[in-house]
Amino acid sequence: MSDNVGNRKAAKLTFVVMLIALVCVSIYIGYLFLTGIKSASADTNNMILDTGVVYNGVSSLGVDLSGTQRGEVPQQLKDAAQKILDSVQLNFTVNDKTIKLNAQDMGAGIDTAGLLSSAYAVGRDGSFDARSAGILDAKNKAWIYPIS
Repeated sequence: MSDNVGNRKAAKLTFVVMLIALVCVSIYIGYLFLTGIKSASADTNNMILDTGVVYNGVSSLGVDLSGTQRGEVPQQLKDAAQKILDSVQLNFTVNDKTIKLNAQDMGAGIDTAGLLSSAYAVGRDGSFDARSAGILDAKNKAWIYPIS
């Protein structure tokens, strides 16, 4: 009977040691998993910090707006918009009389401040994940805002 009691104590001891080992391994794996996520989140947080400028890779009308301050429309964007407007010309001919109208004569214009505002919004709208994705897309794929 003492052998039977000794075997039970050994089995209980083995079970307790294995249980403690399993708990320790689980805690260690959980720690590695959580610290890995925490580091990635810290990098993403630094990337998403609102610096008050248009994020890298965002452009419109062929002008790279990366680093442009909010509300400060660069001259290059104004020049690109003017070039587009200058290229538009309509000729009307009535009874042998031709009237030439350019885009500005017809009241057309390009809202460069609105384009800059849309460019500035990249990475600033939506959930944390959506903002993060917008910033990465702009950086990796170039985010181009068309005239609308």
